[in-house]
Amino acid sequence: MRHILVRTDLTPSQPSPQAGRERSLLGRGLLLSVFLFVALVALLSVAAVAGENVWTSNGPYGGFIQALVIDPTNTQTVYAGAHGGGVFKSTNGGSSWTAINSGLPDTSVYSLVIAPSSPQTVYAGTNGGGVFKSTNGGSSWTAINSGLPQTTFVWSLAIDPSSPQTVYAGTLGRGVFEIRFPTILRGVSPDFDGDGSVDFNDFFLFAAAFGKKRSDAGLDAKFELDGDGEVGFSDFFIFAEAFGKQVR
Repeated sequence: MRHILVRTDLTPSQPSPQAGRERSLLGRGLLLSVFLFVALVALLSVAAVAGENVWTSNGPYGGFIQALVIDPTNTQTVYAGAHGGGVFKSTNGGSSWTAINSGLPDTSVYSLVIAPSSPQTVYAGTNGGGVFKSTNGGSSWTAINSGLPQTTFVWSLAIDPSSPQTVYAGTLGRGVFEIRFPTILRGVSPDFDGDGSVDFNDFFLFAAAFGKKRSDAGLDAKFELDGDGEVGFSDFFIFAEAFGKQVR
């Protein structure tokens, strides 16, 4: 008979403290990786819904959109210039659009710019029709092409930030053109009779004062719209721009 000797003084091997710490760190790292992955997936899902980090269609549909400007005082107001569609306006950040082409015969709009000091004033450069100006947020447009060659293609527009009455137009093959608008004095209105609108009554009053200087006896300063010391053509241009409009 063989005898088997069993030692009873031995204890099971214990992991070293260092190995325990490593396994603990590994487990924590795995949990952290899983958490970060889940968080990343959640963030990407939210971003896709919100339009962050991914492009989403926002209209207007049809035509080529060649110019976009945002109202600096209200970011929900956006203007879009389209080839063949004219100017579109959105007042809800692009959720819906409305064509605003009253007075704009050339509906191929290549450039747009907003006056920073007067965001209701918008300029549109067209494909052969020159430049148009709106002073009521695009509700109506007026051509401002004096001095521009006929069939001028205006592909870019810029406003002097230090002098917002100065506008530049970049054209196709004809260089850059500049226009300066007279500045009306603060607190002065071309509504000379105070009836709330600039009409023919105001025109006749203005015509009677035209050509007079500040030194002339009896000249009412209200006709001196630009403050240059006389009632001249710059005042007339200011008056003409306001003619037919309601004033506050």
